[in-house]
Amino acid sequence: MKRSIAHAVRPLLVGALLAAAFPAAAATVSGTCNTSQTKFISSTHSVSTTATSYVTMPDASFSFTQGGKSKSCVVVFFSARLEASNGSAPFLSALLDDSIFPTSQELVTGNDGLVHSYSAIFVFPSVASGHHTMKMRWHGNVIGGSIQAVNRNTVLQYSP
Repeated sequence: MKRSIAHAVRPLLVGALLAAAFPAAAATVSGTCNTSQTKFISSTHSVSTTATSYVTMPDASFSFTQGGKSKSCVVVFFSARLEASNGSAPFLSALLDDSIFPTSQELVTGNDGLVHSYSAIFVFPSVASGHHTMKMRWHGNVIGGSIQAVNRNTVLQYSP
């Protein structure tokens, strides 16, 4: 029973922390945009981190040029098999031009030491024309813990 309560409370706590960190963010963002260009990186090799603050994940970054005369969206899809050890829980974020969109930070999975399949979609709804960089970043939350990622796929959709 303790485990199910912890799993139910954790997303609420993360949501409350994000709301406090980004008080001006809208609760719901919706819209439409046309993305006609896709870039992807698919990697089967294992990577790991012991960082407790965000670092860039290897083989999960893009440079791209957003086209058009007005702002449009950029959509990032990410999937991986993740494992946390020594009590650490993995966190993941999508970083666009050194800015984090308020809903792009996530607690990925628990700290149970098991391998979990994970996927996320990050939407940046209003990206100006010009050159941009997107980086997937990650960290654990326990000193001495580690996070491992295998079979990673990062897909970027944008308007050239």
